[in-house]
Amino acid sequence: MNTLKCPDMFDDQKITRRPHSSDTVKSSQTSGGNNSRKNDRTTPSVHRPSTASTTKSSMISPNSQSIILFCMENARSDIALRIVQRMAHKRDDFAQFYANLSNEQSAELVTTLKKFLSDIVQNIGNLEKIRQISSKYGIDQAHKRSWGFKADFFALLADALTTECVFLDGAAHQPTETIEAWATLVELMFTNVRDGYYMETRQLRRNWQNFKFISQSNLSSQSDQSFDGDSPHSSLSLSHMFTTV
Repeated sequence: MNTLKCPDMFDDQKITRRPHSSDTVKSSQTSGGNNSRKNDRTTPSVHRPSTASTTKSSMISPNSQSIILFCMENARSDIALRIVQRMAHKRDDFAQFYANLSNEQSAELVTTLKKFLSDIVQNIGNLEKIRQISSKYGIDQAHKRSWGFKADFFALLADALTTECVFLDGAAHQPTETIEAWATLVELMFTNVRDGYYMETRQLRRNWQNFKFISQSNLSSQSDQSFDGDSPHSSLSLSHMFTTV
């Protein structure tokens, strides 16, 4: 069985786009004779907390923190790669985006996600730090718009991250507790990720508009000088014309 390596471990090879073979299980056939279908793994039913409930009880409970830390202790080094592969498996537009990346870009996409998740877990008890880390991650993703990254990939990423991390628990805790722990954390993370992303997107747009305005002003000024005969190049040209007649 070929195993996939995290970008910080592989030898500059393009990442395989399909999910890890160990992630694939066959669902049982239905009694009515319906065709069975393949799924990468049975996805747990994730019910995200509402914004109101998240705001009201923004503190991640000690029990939830314990579950999250337990899960991450069981995580393999390729956890971020598995999340990205799940995203590509679930959405064709993301799969196309991912396939179009260069080796360096795909490696950066995965390694930054790995660092993001690691930094969050290391600061699991510090809500303000979680907000700051998440906002910065969103800011960084805004600069990937030139790669074809889209804002609606965040919802896909949040779901894939939750699913992969819930699987890490291995049924050591009650499934509802594990799902609630990760869903609460992911809700907090991606609320701030989106805020950072849109804040940076607006800033980049303002910078571009200012650049265009300055460029157009300079061109207009040069054009006016040309018509007025004030341009040094125009003056030299006219002088040359009159002296050669």
